[in-house]
Amino acid sequence: MTAPRVLVSDKLSEAAVKIFRDRGIDVDYKPDLGKDKDALLEAIPNYDGLAIRSATKVTPKILAAASRLKVIGRAGIGVDNVDIPAASQRGVVVMNTPFGNAITTAEHAISMMMALARQITEANASTRAGTCLCHGVPANQSRSAPEVSSLGAAPGPAVAPASSATALRTGLLPESSVGAVLEAAYPTLNAMSPLRADPSVPRRVPPA
Repeated sequence: MTAPRVLVSDKLSEAAVKIFRDRGIDVDYKPDLGKDKDALLEAIPNYDGLAIRSATKVTPKILAAASRLKVIGRAGIGVDNVDIPAASQRGVVVMNTPFGNAITTAEHAISMMMALARQITEANASTRAGTCLCHGVPANQSRSAPEVSSLGAAPGPAVAPASSATALRTGLLPESSVGAVLEAAYPTLNAMSPLRADPSVPRRVPPA
């Protein structure tokens, strides 16, 4: 029986490539191929599987040429670089790894929570302005355990254990409530931000 052939067209770790080989899969590791549309178009008919990250764009033209392709594996979360309807029409399964970066996301969430709880942004702005934020902060604020919430469920399972090692008291708000919370909180967040008048700072919270 002929081993299935898999093309890795983006950069992956050697450990990831080794997983294919250890399972008897004939894998070709060509990390720069995904950036060359013509080269990918020429090579794809020879493979049963395609492993990608974000550089490779799987267009309908690529899929039409992929006569043997059965599965596309995205080493990451987003699959916006794959034409899902075209893949489905040809019976090609598209998979991703939605929890592959859960720890990294949790680390980022904890960092943002601590910055919010400790007023890092305000302190940075006041320091640059030559003032002292701590003059207007109650003396006992630094001794209390700040309470913050994570919006969205994705990093929740990893955020909770990590936050237990800090003084943060954390809550988790479901994704369904994110829009309402941000809309209600925007006027307060906008008023609090020392960067609100700086047009170079991108706003990720839409105006109410």
